[in-house]
Amino acid sequence: MKRFIFFLLFVLCTALVFSASYDNNQYSRKSRFYLSLAQRSFDSGDYEASAEYSRQAADYAAQSEAYIQKMVARSEAETLMNTARTRLTWAKSLNAEKFFPDVYSIAVDSIALGSDAFYAEDYALSKEYAQKALDALSNVRDVDPLPQYYVVRSWRDAKHCFWTIAGYPYVFDDSFQWRKLYEANKDKIPDPDNPNLILPGTVLTIPSLYGEYREGTFDPGKKYDPLVKN
Repeated sequence: MKRFIFFLLFVLCTALVFSASYDNNQYSRKSRFYLSLAQRSFDSGDYEASAEYSRQAADYAAQSEAYIQKMVARSEAETLMNTARTRLTWAKSLNAEKFFPDVYSIAVDSIALGSDAFYAEDYALSKEYAQKALDALSNVRDVDPLPQYYVVRSWRDAKHCFWTIAGYPYVFDDSFQWRKLYEANKDKIPDPDNPNLILPGTVLTIPSLYGEYREGTFDPGKKYDPLVKN
């Protein structure tokens, strides 16, 4: 009995010292209280009482360890969620909602779900959603919007026709999509039934092909990213 109690006291003391940096919780204080009672009883020769106090101290020490692990998990989840929220604010400042609508939507939904999980104290799940939001926003960057309008030049100068214009990377990057461009602008050409006749100076509207955001008239002095095909 003596050896068992001495060993239990030693293990408890070691655990409490190891957890000293997280010691400000009710379970740890109760564990130390019962540990002191166990030590006094042991010193006075009341081994039965010392064993009982030691068991209670061990129980509270276990609760303290669980509490500490929970608080560490909470802190990690809170940090990651705040990082994800900060990243979302940054992405919003770059108009990611317009230029990267899919990943922006994923990030918004993930942060909302992560917040719900955090308040439900499911910190592991909260961290998963926060990381999902960060991964979704990882490729967001500052970009110029793709042009919404294009001014036609002459056939002699630029070989302009719906086929040629549709093939430009900042338009559709695919000449086979020329009909989409034609359908959006046939009311602007001399003969709506003849897509082969298109006059210089005509301002074409470039419709969205994949939900991309477009703005302004094509500026040859700007460098545009090519259309990302979905």
